[in-house]
Amino acid sequence: MRIAPPEDSAMNATPGSGLIGLFGLTDWWSSFFTPAERDRIEVEYTRGRLTTGSTNLHPLTSGKVLHTSITSTRLLHEIGCAAYGTVREKALGVFDKAEKDGQSKLRLNPTYVLDLHFLYHSMIQLNYRDREKFPDALQLAVDAYRKQISIAPRAAEVFKREWRLVPLPLGFWQLAVILEKRRNYAEAVELAMQALQQGWDGDWEKRIARCKRRMAV
Repeated sequence: MRIAPPEDSAMNATPGSGLIGLFGLTDWWSSFFTPAERDRIEVEYTRGRLTTGSTNLHPLTSGKVLHTSITSTRLLHEIGCAAYGTVREKALGVFDKAEKDGQSKLRLNPTYVLDLHFLYHSMIQLNYRDREKFPDALQLAVDAYRKQISIAPRAAEVFKREWRLVPLPLGFWQLAVILEKRRNYAEAVELAMQALQQGWDGDWEKRIARCKRRMAV
């Protein structure tokens, strides 16, 4: 699978220390997070990479990285996820930075729509999970649903071309669940119809039929 062609990846970036240096994020990294926060984020970030065979214990800030297959948007996304459990407010700021980065790159390279799709997926998961814990979490999750759905037609086309499949989109599915629980059946049907027409995986016909039955009661 190719997320971004070489001209839009880190291949032409200036070499630096770790992935942070490669993408020219060193000043931001040093000023945005405290030393203790940076240490904790790197531990969390590295934890997942070690399971894929990486031997670098500090991939964000050490080693002379000349090339990577990931994009700057994806890197920021992953840093945000690593930061979320420790410094949630700053993690939300990182997600915002990742979103802006992805949107700017999307104008040049349509495959960046998948970076944004997966970014919104994580924003939905984390905020919906914490909807009872933080007063802003549910609205942030809903906002991410809407954003993921807004790029869904373009994302579906790239998924079909690059992956030969279109997975279940969390934005469509979870928002449909919320609408149905709130008895907003007409909106749930409209949303499910969108997902069905765009070719996204899911039991959309069953949901449409169920909501229509409930509308008729």
